[in-house]
Parts: sequence; structure tokens; C-alpha cells
Amino acid sequence: MNNDKVKMKKTLNILKDIEIIFFDVGNVIFYDYPSQSLYYYYIYEILKDKIGITIDDFFKQRIEILKKGINDWINYWGNKELQSEWRVLNEKAWGDVLTDWENISIPIHNTFLAIQYIAKYKKLSIIANQPKKTMSLLKRFKISQYFESIFLDQVINISKPNVEMYSYVTEYHQIDPKKCLMIGDRIDNDIYPARQIGMKTLMVALPFCEKSLKCVPKEWGKKYFESINELGNQNKHLFMKDFKDIKADYYTNNLYSFFNLGNS
Repeated sequence: MNNDKVKMKKTLNILKDIEIIFFDVGNVIFYDYPSQSLYYYYIYEILKDKIGITIDDFFKQRIEILKKGINDWINYWGNKELQSEWRVLNEKAWGDVLTDWENISIPIHNTFLAIQYIAKYKKLSIIANQPKKTMSLLKRFKISQYFESIFLDQVINISKPNVEMYSYVTEYHQIDPKKCLMIGDRIDNDIYPARQIGMKTLMVALPFCEKSLKCVPKEWGKKYFESINELGNQNKHLFMKDFKDIKADYYTNNLYSFFNLGNS
């Protein structure tokens, strides 16, 4: 049996009872680091002007609030410090990120190849909290053609981690959740709600990619990297009461390797 057939056999064995694979987008197909770091930078600039914080102050607050089990740390802090001003300033910061969305969305190395390969054998779909601009991004990179359906929260008006989003997509496909695999990078948003309705789950713990931070000043990128390495999607759920004991069925730091397609 040649190498390709061996790889195919191993891949299909993992997926033997799976009919549809659902993909998240951020840190699964495209890096989340650029948009998140840029958004944090814009918020820092606002808070620096308003309350006189330093970069170290910003990331110290991030860690301290996350360790209290408050996942939406930035809204918690922004509302506390800026009160009625926060909503408008926060929307402007995120709007500025969206303006440059297609330029800061960087594909994850070899993930497109993994998607193209798996699409030969299984139905694929996307379920993600993403702006509408992500649809054109997927088309631009010619990756949308491999997905039978794409569910973005800004389109269907249901967001993760609401389990209704997962119920919605399985009902759309008229499929038993037990025959589905959810691939995501967060326990709270992806793994926990998918498991609640019976899906199998794959957690992607993506290594940090330094080139993805070219959109922010170098010093900022360094501090951001240090902060998310200390407390990021891979471990922040450990401080959340409802999620600290939740585990995925499978773990990987590289989809290309997970599906036995070789080293990245």
C-alpha cells in the first residue's frame, strides 16, 4: 500500500462515524492574532488617553480579570473605567479593525491543503463568530467552494457559545449531532457547546505566529505575545467555573498533521 493510501486509511479511520465536519474560522483557518492584537491596540490607545495607562498596565489588567473567570474581560474593564462612553469607543475600535479585515486575515500554513484533502471524503461546513467580510475572504482565497454551508453569527443572528447555534446547523443539515465533528480553538465557544448536543470535538492549540503581528508596533506585539502565551485560548477556560473540567475528544496544533498528511 503506497503512502497516500496509508494516510487516507488513517484519516478515514478517525472520521469513520463522522458525516459532517464543522470548522471554526479564527485560529483554525485564519489566524486570529492579527485582528485581536490590533483591536487590543486600539483599545489601549483609547484607555491611555482617558485614564493614563501603560502597555504593562493594559496586559496586567487582562491577566487579572481573566483569572477571575471573566472571559469578556475587555468589556468588563471598559465599562468599569469609561461607563457610558465605552460602547461608542469600543464600536469605533472594532470598526477600525474591520476596515482592514482582508489585509490582516492571514491563512494558517497548510490548513487549506488539509481542507481540500478532507473535502474529498467528508462534507464540510463552517460555524463561526465572524463579520460578514469573512465570506468574501473565503471566496477570495478560493476556499469557500469546499464547504457545503457557511454559518456566520452576523448572518444568522445567533452567536457561539449559544448551543442554539449548534442545534441550528445540525437541523439545517438534518443530521444527528453524533455524526458531526466540531473543530475549534476554544473550550468555551467551540468544544463545550458542541459536546452539549453530542458532537465529537477537535481542539486546535495553534502555535503563535510572529509574522501575523506585522499590523501592530513591535513593542506591542511582544507584550501581546507574552500575555496570550501566559493566558490564552489554550488555558483561560481553567479559570471559568463552567468550563475548567471540559475536554475535547481530540487535540492538535496542526490540522495538516492531525489528518496524517505529513509535517507542516
